[in-house]
Order: sequence, then C-alpha cells, then structure tokens
Amino acid sequence: MTNNEDNNRNYQRADPSSFPEDTEQQSDAARQRAEEIGYEVVPPEVELRQAAATLRELAAKATPGPWRYNPEKYYREPETLRFEEAVFAGPAGKTATTVALTGEVDDPQSMTDARWIATMSPTLAEPLAAWLEWEAQAMRLPYALDIARRINRSRGDQ
Repeated sequence: MTNNEDNNRNYQRADPSSFPEDTEQQSDAARQRAEEIGYEVVPPEVELRQAAATLRELAAKATPGPWRYNPEKYYREPETLRFEEAVFAGPAGKTATTVALTGEVDDPQSMTDARWIATMSPTLAEPLAAWLEWEAQAMRLPYALDIARRINRSRGDQ
C-alpha cells in the first residue's frame, strides 16, 4: 500500500466526534513542551493563513487554468512529438499550452497522474485558500491544519 492510499484510508475512517474533547488543553501542553525544547511554535491559524497565501501565490504564477487532460489518445505531428499523457491549458488543438507531461504513452499511471494534476488546476486555489482562512477564523482545525501543513511543506527546500 502506498502512502497516498494509506492517507486516503485514514481520512475516510476519521470521525470528528472521536477527537479528544480536551484538544485545546493538549495543544497548549504540546506548545509549551515544544517551546521548552527550542522548537518555534506557529499558531494553527497562522499556519492555515500561510497555506492560503501559498496557494494564491502559486496559482498566480502558474499557467492560467482551468487545466485539463485528455483521456483519449492525442497526437501531434510529426510522429516524434506524439504524446497522450499530458495536462493542457487553453483551447483544444494546436494552440493548447502543455502544462505537464506525466510519462510514457499508454502508461496507466501517467494518465492517472495527468488527471490529478488537471484536477489541482490553479482554479482550485482560491476556493481552497478561502476555506483555509475560514477554518483559521472558526478554529475548526484537524483536517484544515493537516492540509495547511502539507502545503507549507511542499516547497523543495524543506
């Protein structure tokens, strides 16, 4: 089982009513212990807002969406330029911008990767960022904080 499959299974089984009722007390104790041993402690709402800002920044710099993939065979001429597992932006046809090539022709994993990349188009950034900010304000954290931490760690230098 891959890490992604394991993570997805954990989210499907998670039940918010199963979270400890004293989560705030546990968080305070964990924060105090982290400070004692020298870790910088970032408040959860700050992490959420940082992730929202990162999403907006990345989307602004990315090829404008929506992005799409073509589950059917797609070839460009000449034959040496043929590909199918790719993500595109813009109108279909010769004027489409290739956003990403995901692998070899006829590789099922490459097409799955292309679909995932297209789904995570820059058009998703604003709704996700707004949701993270809403969660930061509402302080309903378990899932949003996990997503924010993954976004904040997605940079190559971390």
